[in-house]
Amino acid sequence: WGRGIMTEVVAELIRFGFEDRGLEAIWCSHYAENIASRRVIEKSGFSYVTEEMVTDDNGAHLTRFYALLRQQWRGGGHG
Repeated sequence: WGRGIMTEVVAELIRFGFEDRGLEAIWCSHYAENIASRRVIEKSGFSYVTEEMVTDDNGAHLTRFYALLRQQWRGGGHG
């Protein structure tokens, strides 16, 4: 926890998605109460899009959705 490992993993997944797979956008989400996930997502350059209630086997959760476009990623000096 707090060692930056997830941020490094996410950076590599983003690179793989854009460079190796040719994606134009990558989406992700987190439950609103999961602050650690929010920090990783925001550090990784994703932009907040919307939130909605998502229901799973454990009930309903407010879920926040983010996107990162290829052109945003390039603009951040990544590629």
